[in-house]
Amino acid sequence: MPRTTFDAWLAEPKNAVAIVGATGWVGRAVLDAVLAAAPALPPERLRLFASRRRPLAVANRAFETEPVGQASALGPGRWLVFHAGVIGGDASAGGEVRRQNDDLLGQVLRISAEANIQRLVLASSGAAGFAEDAPPAKAAYARMKRDHEATAQAWSKQT
Repeated sequence: MPRTTFDAWLAEPKNAVAIVGATGWVGRAVLDAVLAAAPALPPERLRLFASRRRPLAVANRAFETEPVGQASALGPGRWLVFHAGVIGGDASAGGEVRRQNDDLLGQVLRISAEANIQRLVLASSGAAGFAEDAPPAKAAYARMKRDHEATAQAWSKQT
């Protein structure tokens, strides 16, 4: 994708954005930036995903999120997929939270593989860079984030 500003990219009628984790702090901030850049972005060019269907209000606009696990194809256009979703709790290897987060990343990669993706952005954590040196209470989370970065990078190289 050629270098451009986000505003100019969103001004192109074929460009669209999908936000996974749209109800979280980072997802809502991304949605706010999208709406600031393109306040009249039509619904077919903006898909919002969360763990379940729920209302979401941002910038005086009302939205409905889609359950990412039941997501249909993104549709035509050139997509930027922003993955900011994370299920909190103990991410110990083999634990339920780790399994759920691995599944969530798998769902993001599935919907991304079915569309014309220009960028896949994975919101990670500085903890990923210190996974081997993390304090015991944060080590599982740090390893999970590091592993998710590696998975997304491998997926990007293949696609």
